[in-house]
Amino acid sequence: RKNCKSNIEFHIENRKYFILTHILIFILFLLSNLFIFQLMYIIASSIIYAILFALLFSLILIFISKGVWKQFALSLVLGNMFVFIYSLIYSLWPLLSWVVAKIVYFILSLFYTNINFLESSTYNGVAYANVPTIQIGDFSAIIFKTCSGIEGISLFLFLFTIVVLMDWNKIDARKLLLLYPLGILVMFIVNVIRIALLLVVGVKDPGFALSTFHSNAGWILFTLTFFIFLSLSYKWMVKN
Repeated sequence: RKNCKSNIEFHIENRKYFILTHILIFILFLLSNLFIFQLMYIIASSIIYAILFALLFSLILIFISKGVWKQFALSLVLGNMFVFIYSLIYSLWPLLSWVVAKIVYFILSLFYTNINFLESSTYNGVAYANVPTIQIGDFSAIIFKTCSGIEGISLFLFLFTIVVLMDWNKIDARKLLLLYPLGILVMFIVNVIRIALLLVVGVKDPGFALSTFHSNAGWILFTLTFFIFLSLSYKWMVKN
């Protein structure tokens, strides 16, 4: 019984480091976008992957024990999959911004006659080609990177992957092939709704739209959406 108890405690302890590994992966990749995005993509990716492998190798050396190799091998695979998917989505933000802008423009054009879609934007005297702007009357919104939906999608990928890792033995992995794309789609739709609401609110109260609403609506909507999605999908993805 003592041995059984110690094995259970060790498994729980491994889970903590398992989660910590992916939190560090996420933070490191965000830092790469913040501080070395001017570098060539290959250089930036190489730096992050070098740090990632060093981190995982160190953790394996420190906590190596019977059965731990499989957990960290899984951590390595899923962690790198997360980084790859996130980097792919991040690189597609101009396309996502254009699609979001087109959808929002189409929806709001059903209600507003004085709405315009601009293929390029100007902000603080700087011109941005291929960054769309939607204008309703005197209020306009530039659909930059932060409005493209990558933040909501990244939040979903990060949090959902942590849940998957925590309960990996309980989950039917085949169902993840549906849930991951579905979750990304849901977050994208929520972002479209967020941008549409920003414009609607901006027409009525530009100050509120550009301050309180713009700063808080995103993380509130994305967080609520994730927990609703998780509550609806969790029982289905768990093995019977």
